[in-house]
Amino acid sequence: MKEKLNVKEQIEHMKSKGVQFNIIVEEEADKYLSENTYYFKLKSYAQNYDKYRTTDKRGQYVNLEFAYLKDLAIIDMHLRHFILKTSIDLEHALKTSFLMDFNESEDNGYTLVEKFLLENPDIKEGIKKKKENSYTKDLANKLMEDGFAIWNIVELLSLKDFLRMYNRFSEEYPNALSGHNMYYPMQAVRKLRNASAHSNCLINSLRKPYSGKPRYNKKVDVFIKRIPGIDKLAIRHNMSNQVIYDFVTMIYLVDNLIKSQPMKARIISEIHELVHGRMVKNADYYKRESSICSAYSFIQKIVDFLAVKTYNNKEI
Repeated sequence: MKEKLNVKEQIEHMKSKGVQFNIIVEEEADKYLSENTYYFKLKSYAQNYDKYRTTDKRGQYVNLEFAYLKDLAIIDMHLRHFILKTSIDLEHALKTSFLMDFNESEDNGYTLVEKFLLENPDIKEGIKKKKENSYTKDLANKLMEDGFAIWNIVELLSLKDFLRMYNRFSEEYPNALSGHNMYYPMQAVRKLRNASAHSNCLINSLRKPYSGKPRYNKKVDVFIKRIPGIDKLAIRHNMSNQVIYDFVTMIYLVDNLIKSQPMKARIISEIHELVHGRMVKNADYYKRESSICSAYSFIQKIVDFLAVKTYNNKEI
């Protein structure tokens, strides 16, 4: 078991690991750790930095300032906020597209839902529990009495359960979906949204990605290869990182799923502003960190490509 440390002891522990306090002094760091975040979360961003492997500094971080960790934590916070807002827009866009596709199918609105709920009794039980929720209880009570139609049950399903029904519809009517099946790309968005909603760190894994391989999607791969200035090595390196892959998938869906041009323009404007604003506010901190620079350059080129495309070659 590791020893419990108070804030001052946490700072001393960081110093023993080579973290420096030249830009942000120890008193400021104490205040930040006391009021803004907690030690375990902040220190996780140190995974992006190398350690000495020889000499008497072996095991200590190389040129790591407390200020760098704070800056990454703030960028990560802004990124999570963007992801949360964008995932809501994408969920709405997918439901809109889904219901438009349903209108072109042979289903009467009830048959598929009945099959789906019979195959997934846990989802029906979950809807029953929503009869006590003040925001959805009126609709839940009405549907429990009148029967579930596909156009109203979408209002009661979580994104996870909606995607299960969406995938069931694609199996029943394989030719009905406009474009192509968005089930797996939206699963990537769902994972990102859940991580962001629980304030999980995202960009602490740029140097050492999380275990597991992303689920390959041909449409996303084609999307990336269309973007000028991104070579095959950069694609292979960055898209092997689960967080980067899922985030690029989200950007792909913004471009391909959202039909409302004002909504799409707003989302791309927000990420463009973040990439060219807060992310590079302290760019000098990261000049020597190849994993951070590589990930940033990769995302920046994708965002710039979409900004030009969306705004007809005008700067945003």
